Amino acid sequence: MEENEIKFVITSKEIDEYLLMVNPPNRIGRYQMLIFLILTVIWSSSLLAGLSAIYYGYTPSHHCKVDNSSQIPKVFDHLTNQYKLASCEMYSNDTNRTSEVVSCRNGWEYDRSQFEETIISEFNLICDRQIYFETMYAISSLISGISTVFISHWADKYGRRKICIMSFFIDRVAGLLFAVLPGIELISLAMGIASIAAAEFIPMLIAYELFPSKYRGFAGTVCNLVWIAIACLLPLMANFIRKWRLLILTWHIVAGIIGALGFWFVPESLTWLLSNGKYAEAEVQLRKIAKFNRIQLHHPHNAVDVDDEGRSFFHENIIFLERKKKQNDDDDDQSHVDENTATVGAAADHVGDAKGDAAECQAQAGRGRGQAADCSKMCCLPFKKRTNKSKSSTMSAKSVAFRDLMMSAKLKWVTLIMAGLYLVNSIVYAGLFFITPYLSGNMHLNNFLITIVELPAYLSTVYILPRYGRKWPLMMYLLLCGVGLSSALLELIHSDHWQSWMPILSALVGKFGISGSYAVIALYATELFPTNLRSTAMAVCRVSEIIAQVLVPYSSLHLVKIAAWLPRVLFGALAVLIAIPVMVLPETKDRPLPETIEEIEGWK
Repeated sequence: MEENEIKFVITSKEIDEYLLMVNPPNRIGRYQMLIFLILTVIWSSSLLAGLSAIYYGYTPSHHCKVDNSSQIPKVFDHLTNQYKLASCEMYSNDTNRTSEVVSCRNGWEYDRSQFEETIISEFNLICDRQIYFETMYAISSLISGISTVFISHWADKYGRRKICIMSFFIDRVAGLLFAVLPGIELISLAMGIASIAAAEFIPMLIAYELFPSKYRGFAGTVCNLVWIAIACLLPLMANFIRKWRLLILTWHIVAGIIGALGFWFVPESLTWLLSNGKYAEAEVQLRKIAKFNRIQLHHPHNAVDVDDEGRSFFHENIIFLERKKKQNDDDDDQSHVDENTATVGAAADHVGDAKGDAAECQAQAGRGRGQAADCSKMCCLPFKKRTNKSKSSTMSAKSVAFRDLMMSAKLKWVTLIMAGLYLVNSIVYAGLFFITPYLSGNMHLNNFLITIVELPAYLSTVYILPRYGRKWPLMMYLLLCGVGLSSALLELIHSDHWQSWMPILSALVGKFGISGSYAVIALYATELFPTNLRSTAMAVCRVSEIIAQVLVPYSSLHLVKIAAWLPRVLFGALAVLIAIPVMVLPETKDRPLPETIEEIEGWK
């Protein structure tokens, strides 16, 4: 963009008015709901490709490959109170049980009753190599977290839809390579490429931007329900497809087909188009939405009927908004007025010129996309100049915003507590998925149960939050999670009856609690920070989630191989510990979103 180029800026409140304009009164339009469901399915299918790691990264029971099991020493399992064959050792002398114990010489034999083949069993990533997969997954999570920063920037700059489609199909191609490449090194490379392109948040960003702000809470609930429904398909598929390569291949092909069909109908984000001055494209989309929803377009401020294709909708709107912004600018201090005198004069001249050409341009508005673009240039007045100076001011404002988070006494503790909540919730939520296959019982049934239990958790928040606020329900969900998971210590009481059902029961109670907690903090975090610091605060929380993703394989996969109860006790302790500082957070129920730091400082 040239330095002297001028661009009109529409506020988020004004964008909300356009979104409301194409929604039927007091309900969500058919078009918005259809596109939202398509995007939610695309988002869920992408996430599920990553969640399949609980299957292809599963470590089955194993022991050295020998002719006679007597060649393998037996070790005592403190969890089952029984002896079992050692996993990584055998006697050096086949006929002498008192001989030296050595590592397996001829490979391993795996229990294939639950899953025929995993990446662990194919490449023998066990014993002295068991840390390989955990590190590979941790590195890919770190890469994914870092790439999210760049992808989100590109989505803001070049458009949501373009970046979403590009990253989605790179991810699918990398996933297919992951399923067919022969060596673990090449598989690791494909996993890294998939992590770089992973941008599951963009489909949901487009989806949420379909709705005015008052409907986004409902959209979040629907999103969670669709995710649960699709996530339940994974254990069903894995029950029939028990080879990791075929499972990954199948799911990425299905996800690719869903994306190819879905993106055909998904438009660019209307919010992004309006925010970036793409008025001609926004007008085409507004008319399309209104036609599908059987709504007659009208001017949101002066009730001008614009349903006629010959009238330029944004000519009337932008003239109105420019007058309003010009009036606001007249109230600025004299130095700013003097500095912008030339710009305002040029804009006024442009208004006069545009009026003469408006009729001819509007007559051509319905003839095609190219004509609409020309009309946009003639009818839409530029308003605000963007220069290098303004960019540097924006960057400076971001750094000041972060300092403000730390310099305000109350806001500093709120930020640290929320970052801790995101860290613990991410570790426990993902960790429970990874350890469930190792619990007693059928792994496919266990995985189905650990997924479906999220449904009553989310539905409970719909009832509880409007009645009891945020703070105390959050504490109760965390304490329920902590007590449920910590009950795994009872498994040390060696009871065969308890061993059969106690592990999965404690995991289900913990998953219910952490799912409810996650739903609360997603809302609570947006209500605790002032408007000018909200994005910065959420970025801090996102960093906590990235750290959690790196820690998950070590806190779950590594510990569960030592003792099945150990990661659950750790997760339970973390949930209880993070519930304690929640007591100092202010309640936000029935309070308007804070605009300044001073408002939060006055909260009790």
